[in-house]
Amino acid sequence: METPAQIQSLTNITIAVLFGLIVIGFIINLVYIKNLRKLLNYIKEKHPDKWKQMGEPSIFYNNSPKNVFQVLKFFRKPIETEDEQLKLLKQKTKFLLIASLALFALGASSIIVIPIITLLII
Repeated sequence: METPAQIQSLTNITIAVLFGLIVIGFIINLVYIKNLRKLLNYIKEKHPDKWKQMGEPSIFYNNSPKNVFQVLKFFRKPIETEDEQLKLLKQKTKFLLIASLALFALGASSIIVIPIITLLII
């Protein structure tokens, strides 16, 4: 059986690690937003037909649910283009989106999990 000091130490370490992951997730999210803006501007400039087909999305304006789903659909489907810059921007932005969502989910679930684990240990 663990002592209360050991339990407190374990809890503090767990909270610190998960808080660190939340901070890293927030930073990744900021980088994702920057890359998404770069990707959307690139599509608008180099592939205006595709940009119009997606509903002329931007980061803050014209952000209807329909446009958000069009952008997510764009991430899911493979690109049929020779534009290597577009492929690279899409791949990088998609990776950052998945990473930030995963870290957010981990951080959010830790709010529930840490107290339960602490109660089970005590």
